Amino acid sequence: MGLMQRSLYGGILILVILMARALLRNKLPRRTFPILWGIAMVRLLLPFSFSSIFSVYSFLQKETGTFIAGNAVQGMPGGAAPAGELPAWDGIQNFVSGEGMAAMPDEKGIPVFFIVWCIGVLLCVLFFATAYIRCMRKFRRAVLVESAWVCQWLSSRRRGRFISVRRARGIVAPLTYGIIRPVILLPERIVWEERRELEYVLQHEYVHICHYDAVMKLMMLVVLCMHWFNPLVWLMAALLNRDIELACDAGVLRRFGEQARAGYAMTLIGMEEKKSVLMPLYNGFSKNAIEERIKSIMKYKKVTYAAVSAAALLVVFIVLVFATSAQNAEAAEGGMNPTESGMGNQEDVLMDPPKEGGENESQTSVKPEETEEPDTAGIPGENTDNQMENDTNTGNGEYVLSYTAEGMEVEEPANLYTGDGYCLLIPVEGWRGYAPDAWMLEANEMVQFWINDYSGSTWEQVEKQLQENGYTRTDVDGIMRKEDTDRIYHVNIRRSGEQVMCFNYTYPADPEYIEGFELFLSVVAANFAILPKENGGTQSEDGKLAEQAAFAFWEAYLAGDSDTLKQYLTADYTGELEVFPDGQDGHSAQEAEVLAVKGTDIGEQAVGNKIDVWVEFRPSATADTLEYLWISMVKEAEGWKAESYGLEM
Repeated sequence: MGLMQRSLYGGILILVILMARALLRNKLPRRTFPILWGIAMVRLLLPFSFSSIFSVYSFLQKETGTFIAGNAVQGMPGGAAPAGELPAWDGIQNFVSGEGMAAMPDEKGIPVFFIVWCIGVLLCVLFFATAYIRCMRKFRRAVLVESAWVCQWLSSRRRGRFISVRRARGIVAPLTYGIIRPVILLPERIVWEERRELEYVLQHEYVHICHYDAVMKLMMLVVLCMHWFNPLVWLMAALLNRDIELACDAGVLRRFGEQARAGYAMTLIGMEEKKSVLMPLYNGFSKNAIEERIKSIMKYKKVTYAAVSAAALLVVFIVLVFATSAQNAEAAEGGMNPTESGMGNQEDVLMDPPKEGGENESQTSVKPEETEEPDTAGIPGENTDNQMENDTNTGNGEYVLSYTAEGMEVEEPANLYTGDGYCLLIPVEGWRGYAPDAWMLEANEMVQFWINDYSGSTWEQVEKQLQENGYTRTDVDGIMRKEDTDRIYHVNIRRSGEQVMCFNYTYPADPEYIEGFELFLSVVAANFAILPKENGGTQSEDGKLAEQAAFAFWEAYLAGDSDTLKQYLTADYTGELEVFPDGQDGHSAQEAEVLAVKGTDIGEQAVGNKIDVWVEFRPSATADTLEYLWISMVKEAEGWKAESYGLEM
């Protein structure tokens, strides 16, 4: 989640707390509002958020008709719309990187907002650091109070941390500093004979220590430095300090009883009269703040169980409704009943993405195809057969992936890609193909999605194999998930007639990537659809011959038979004869199994005189990843021959 987005939703949460404070501040325990301000600060600081079905943003998404997590893609019939000019992918990148969404680049390509933000952060850090250093110089000159009465008071109130009481010149009002070894600092001219007044002062500062208010204020400084441009954050800082003091006042009266209200109020007035303009940032609030504290003290009543219960309910309500994000539910697929679609013997399911590598890596690039007749592969709608609806208004094959993230609509330009028996929308920017039917994010190769065809296996067979490999079912039928130490995997099982395919995607198990890509990739998955057999999957005679030649080449390659391998090479082949690396890097010739031959034609059109073919195989029975034998084939008089080949791992 980007900085601007955090500031926006944190600001909404601050407004909600302000409303609750205005209506309920005299009816709930005073400690309620520092807790709520703490929740708002956490929301502003964390680069990710927790989702909830109770979130107000989930309700807003339902009201606007935009389903999250790829349930539907709004736009033209079938879920697609012509691509606009909105660079939505930049928004996704900003969510992940934490950069401002509204930043405009300067001449050197650096966002102007980022430069301004950094300057503001630096100025805030310098201001607060200077104030801290100045105060600490003064505090170091403080001397330890050795009064017997103060020592006795301290001995009765130690709670794990060592607390000391000191006095210093130049301090006109009591204060507390320090977290691990807190110090109560008293003015040098305090009247030591007024034991009751002194006890009020010490108890007030002790309540600060017990509730770790120094940690709360330190967190507030970090929030101010990060969100210095948000006026609501500065207002929260002022009210947080005020609410902390009100909560400590209530803590003092809770110990001494309601009969101490007048005496404690007079002590507070006396201390405030001695204060100088020590903190200019909050000077404008000082008069109103002391008046509010006095009124609160005089109206103090013992906290009831009903008030505590109401405060707990309020905190839970605000957290669930306003501090959480919209629930990233998995995409609900139409027509996904797990009924058998035909029996077969293929039980292997790809558990992890294909690996990229090998010196022939450039040969594996898969680019979106632009067709002049896209009506044979429309954008997936919500029909129960998961088939493609015809769409004659596809233009140049540009569409829009639109979805809602944190209550904000995002649009991502995409191209229609038609593969072997399927089609899907691929984002225009930021992605590249690295293997047949597989794509990765250019900025991070751990973010990937890929397609597997398991036609011939039943839905149950595929699901069972996934479960054996660590995947678990989700609330949505046909969608499974697996988590490793560093990656998260998703599989969407699709069926159309006897065809069974899987859309797989993965991303790092890092909160920033989960926030940015779990939703986005589920939207891409929602726009994957199986092509009906009459529109795809028919192979030409040239394609069949090329596939047979590739299988024969694979058999010789697997057996390590160099003489047979030469028969399938062109006469001018000059490269080294490479064979299957049996026994190396987890490869086993006995266990290796071919899953598919990819790269031959779709439809009755001729293949041409030269094609690139990939033999997809599992290198061993225990391998979690697939590999590819890439073969560049040319058509000669005696049939298809390989002019070059290589193993891609």
